[in-house]
Amino acid sequence: MMGAGKTTVGYALASRLRVAYADNDAALVARTGEDAASFARENGIPALHGVEYEVLAEALSRDDRAVVGAP
Repeated sequence: MMGAGKTTVGYALASRLRVAYADNDAALVARTGEDAASFARENGIPALHGVEYEVLAEALSRDDRAVVGAP
């Protein structure tokens, strides 16, 4: 759902709740060095979903409270 405003709403919600915002897209880029579209083109959709799962699992296992922006 590109362009739907998930990141904008996520940051606003995190700010309102006074918690961190964990951006899955940014975490994917940090891990792979590529955005989701580029990674998928080079490695395939199943590989992208695998990395997205790993990044989301890490965000959900945080000790602190956070709003998690997921694809």
